[in-house]
Amino acid sequence: MHHSPVTRLLPDLTFGLGEGPAWDDRAGLLYWVDIKAPALHQLDPQTGAHAVWHWPEVISCCGLAESGEVIVSGRSGLWVFDPQSEARDLAYPIPAMAPDMRTNDGKVGPDGAFWVSTMQDTSDR
Repeated sequence: MHHSPVTRLLPDLTFGLGEGPAWDDRAGLLYWVDIKAPALHQLDPQTGAHAVWHWPEVISCCGLAESGEVIVSGRSGLWVFDPQSEARDLAYPIPAMAPDMRTNDGKVGPDGAFWVSTMQDTSDR
């Protein structure tokens, strides 16, 4: 059986729904989110160090800012998170969504903007 590098680095961890990976080539760190157990994760593949920051709402993806901060997309909007200080700020609120909607995939585009989509999220599918 073939295991991915992340599986080898984090063999004992499971996620509700791990998605939205973002590689920080400047710091050599991998970020991703757990949608179902809202948390932002950070992995240093060189050392195996794994950090987790739990979130107060469902989050769906993340992206990197030039400042080194992480943009995190949640139900209420886009958060700016500083992994060093752990400060987080709801910088870009989005209008309230229907209860069965949430943000979904997102990435930083060539224009430097963080683009994020929404989706219907129901358990009957």
